[in-house]
Amino acid sequence: MPILCLLSLEAGAAQILSGKPDDTLTASVSRSEPSLLRIEGQRIRRVFGAEDDFTVIPDKDNGTAYLKPGPDKSAFSVFVADSSGRTWKLFLAVTDGPAE
Repeated sequence: MPILCLLSLEAGAAQILSGKPDDTLTASVSRSEPSLLRIEGQRIRRVFGAEDDFTVIPDKDNGTAYLKPGPDKSAFSVFVADSSGRTWKLFLAVTDGPAE
């Protein structure tokens, strides 16, 4: 099974999420710092969701993306499409400290 990772840039702590594309995977992201999204063995092609819920900066060289929640969000969902055509659904809770 592919593994989706979320990594807080400053804290250096990773959340490793395992599941199938049909599953809803849950994690937390920091309100104040960008979080790295990565899919083990795949490249991220697109990150999408409701407008103004988050900003995303793709790193096309590495096939990863950096995500930061929009202001006043406590939780939101994103969809992450990988290079093999699968789409992963993430439910992300926003924390005031660094992501776990």
